[in-house]
Amino acid sequence: MKANLNINKSKSLLYLFLLIPVIVDLLIGVSMVLEINFSVGKVYRGLLYLAGFIFFIKRKRVNFWAIFIITWFAFFLIWIINSDNFSFSREITFFFKATYAFAVLELIKGVKIGSKTKIFYLHLILKRYGQVIASCILFSFFTGIGLDTYGKWVFGTTSFFVAQNDIGVSQLLVFAFLLFNKKIVDIGWVWLIMIFSSLILLGTTTGMFGSIAVLAVYIFVKLVLSKLSSALSLFLRVFAIIILGITIAVSSVFLINYIKSSEYYSKKYSNVLKEGVRSRLTNAGDAYFDKRGLFINIFGEGFSSYTTNLGNDAPEIKYSKSNYKDWLLVETDYYDFVGAYGILLTLTFYSFYFYWLALSGINFYNKKTIYSFSLFMIFMMAMGHGYLAGHVFYSPTVMGIMAIVITMIMCQSRKRKETWG
Repeated sequence: MKANLNINKSKSLLYLFLLIPVIVDLLIGVSMVLEINFSVGKVYRGLLYLAGFIFFIKRKRVNFWAIFIITWFAFFLIWIINSDNFSFSREITFFFKATYAFAVLELIKGVKIGSKTKIFYLHLILKRYGQVIASCILFSFFTGIGLDTYGKWVFGTTSFFVAQNDIGVSQLLVFAFLLFNKKIVDIGWVWLIMIFSSLILLGTTTGMFGSIAVLAVYIFVKLVLSKLSSALSLFLRVFAIIILGITIAVSSVFLINYIKSSEYYSKKYSNVLKEGVRSRLTNAGDAYFDKRGLFINIFGEGFSSYTTNLGNDAPEIKYSKSNYKDWLLVETDYYDFVGAYGILLTLTFYSFYFYWLALSGINFYNKKTIYSFSLFMIFMMAMGHGYLAGHVFYSPTVMGIMAIVITMIMCQSRKRKETWG
């Protein structure tokens, strides 16, 4: 009997691939609070990666993942020969993180159900994703049970999610999609307010200021530019603008006053305004790139060698990190990919995402719908955050969401032209 290339026709598999990982992340945090050893997170995502890779092999089709694997392996051989402080295990781990989205895309493709049904369930998963994270953060904020974002001396809780930056970026992208497409995904304002509040209460720059920025864009695009159908819709729109405007104003005043009263936040944002985002780390990265020479800048030295050498080159920054691991990241995706993979392989890697960014822009230009605009905006947000503050393109948490967004862009590009509304 011939092997069936379909992973399954069960819609529940989409939940296993896309929603259960965040539940696993939650359980890892709970185990930390209870001081129980629970390291199933890497195992679960590793199994998903393996399943995606097996399906990719069985399809016997050349795609970007295949091209990147071959290209990466050629560079990998160069790193083994030329790089010092090389670690095979850390190199493979970074490769898995960087290519996690490719595996998830294969898994989504493998669920053989109709495109409309698949998109419906992807929308539903994004809704559940936002609801789960919002419920957990609000629970922890009001009960005091859970993990603090930056410690007891600073406002903010991650609930039981360990990677606050990753969960903040993914929740922000989900919030943007749900807000702009609330009728399509059938989500009410109560849940949207809860998700918005969870981003504020997370206490990260992305969560606090990103959520307010998304809300401001929504007011301008959805409530100001879109067409009116009746006088009643005009009244409701003006009312919504007033309520959301008040929400932005109150949230902004609260954050500004808290930042002024917090020594940690006031010092942090004062430095950002004077020097830019992650200026201390990017300066260290620039100095190291200048030092290591043209060949390595073009061809890279591998993740393990780059992060170890950067840490040795800037020991004062490395030792100041509370999660000291004898190595250092700049924590912006552009710097860390160029540092690890060099310019050539980094351009190869990012060409995949620039393609989907361009396609989402073309979709918006051709269709001019709120839905197509939201996908284009989300992709721009992800690319921008990755460039400025990292935690996007080698974060399995965020890449799971981006795989969903890419799937929606792919499906929408096949639809007929629609109109703005």
